[in-house]
Amino acid sequence: MISNILLVITATLTALMARLFYAWSCSEMLGFARLKDREFVSVMQKTNRAIQNPVFFAAFFGAPVFLIISTVYFYGQSRRFALLFAAIVFLFIFSIPLRIIIGNSAIWLDFVNRLAPQNQHYNQHGTPSS
Repeated sequence: MISNILLVITATLTALMARLFYAWSCSEMLGFARLKDREFVSVMQKTNRAIQNPVFFAAFFGAPVFLIISTVYFYGQSRRFALLFAAIVFLFIFSIPLRIIIGNSAIWLDFVNRLAPQNQHYNQHGTPSS
């Protein structure tokens, strides 16, 4: 029973984040690319402010946490299944090099390490051209 619940939560959170990244790279970024530089920065700042909410953070941070929990939980039950989960965790968490190969433009580590702090800086100090 607990294994099914754990799998549903893990799969749902991971799918939500995958959908966000996929839609972001296939639609939003294509639209944003048509904006002028100042408009682009303004839209990105507004998007950054809007996306920082409890629902987003629950999925954003919950997906890797539940992937790790599932891997540890299922390791004792089935090594083959646990190894599959470990591969998914690895791909999900360390997917920056894969972004180049696969073509995704938004990966969560990139967001956490570079984009969010940069947007925070722009929110506090304005854009470089303003």
